[in-house]
Amino acid sequence: MKILLTTLMLTIAAASATAQEAAKPPDELTQSKVIKVKRIAADWSGAKMELRLYDGGRPAGRFIKLDGVEFLLENSLGVQRTPVSVVESVVLKRKPQDLIFVGLAALGTAAILAGAVSLGSEASSPKVSIAMATGGVIGFTFGWKVFYQDTVIKLE
Repeated sequence: MKILLTTLMLTIAAASATAQEAAKPPDELTQSKVIKVKRIAADWSGAKMELRLYDGGRPAGRFIKLDGVEFLLENSLGVQRTPVSVVESVVLKRKPQDLIFVGLAALGTAAILAGAVSLGSEASSPKVSIAMATGGVIGFTFGWKVFYQDTVIKLE
């Protein structure tokens, strides 16, 4: 009797688990990805981007639009369609306008270092020039590493 009751309970549990799996929509993950992408894709029109796929592929091009559940990218091969379900992340390529921040960081650091050196009582023109050049290099390097980066957006 115990064996029959145990077998019956295991059969009901297995049937229940199978029914729950069957009731779950197969594209639930894809739908959540599409909703996320639709929300953030409004500002991407004309942006250069690269799609990182789960299989290691990296199609790149200019973003046209999100057509249903596919990315439309324009590149040298024409218009390329990539399903959202196979995309792991989106990489927005840096723009030339981002170099403005790099220049501002270089100028600001150069001015601060030149100002600090010129506060000394025996500040000579060569010392101020060297400090300004050093500050410019430091500021440019800092600005390049911090501001001139690709933006990676995970879609998982």
